[in-house]
Amino acid sequence: MSLRKRLKRLRARIADGVDELDRRRRPTRDVAVISYPKSGRTWLRFMLSEAGVKLLFEHAGAENRDASLLEEISNKPLEWCEWRVIFLHRDPRDTVVSSYFEATKRLKPSQRFHGTISEFMRDPRYGLAKIAGFNLLWLRSADLFRDFTAASYEDLHRDTQGEISRLIHFATGEEACGQRVSRAVQAGAFENMRSVERSLGGKMDERLKLGGGSLDDPESLKTRKGKVGGWCDYFGSDDAEHMNSVLNELNYWESIAELSPSRN
Repeated sequence: MSLRKRLKRLRARIADGVDELDRRRRPTRDVAVISYPKSGRTWLRFMLSEAGVKLLFEHAGAENRDASLLEEISNKPLEWCEWRVIFLHRDPRDTVVSSYFEATKRLKPSQRFHGTISEFMRDPRYGLAKIAGFNLLWLRSADLFRDFTAASYEDLHRDTQGEISRLIHFATGEEACGQRVSRAVQAGAFENMRSVERSLGGKMDERLKLGGGSLDDPESLKTRKGKVGGWCDYFGSDDAEHMNSVLNELNYWESIAELSPSRN
């Protein structure tokens, strides 16, 4: 490994260490945000950080680089019994699209997925069934934790200010300052975050968790699309039918409505 790469890794570890020490000094040190990768956590973390709220963010074994089967990580909720948990989830069809581009464009070459988006969506180590199962697993584990609330990417889009205020209240026990939340929401606007990421010139900012993609390839950026329902642009009718079949078999939408009802 070159000296340049070693220094880059060292800087990243130092930045992570400083952030972790800061987080542990705060009254919110026992609050964790758990989510499947590409469910909107970079956006949520960016806004909460802008509002002065530092939390722990984890994927609980679901990272694309590990390519684990769902059954291999099904006991992960037990490791968080002493925590207050915010579980962030997103339409699995949108999640699988964003996950595909991470797995094919952002991971190390040795960790990347090689195949079509249709193959990725059907793969048990990456695809739709794993994502939906992960979401339901954590929502059904709510009683394990010291305290629990769920938030959806879709609700964050519908009422960003209201949801950020609610999550700040959950994490801190205090009412969020309206002006502070408004500034955080404005800072987290997609075009602003895209501008910040582009200003990094392809370098990864470990504090912001932005960057690292190619400016010439928008699909490789963290700020890729930032929309609800974008999966329709990537799948044909056969794939859409397959996804509906998987979700219906899991009784997914009815379970989500019961376990994480929309607040908007």
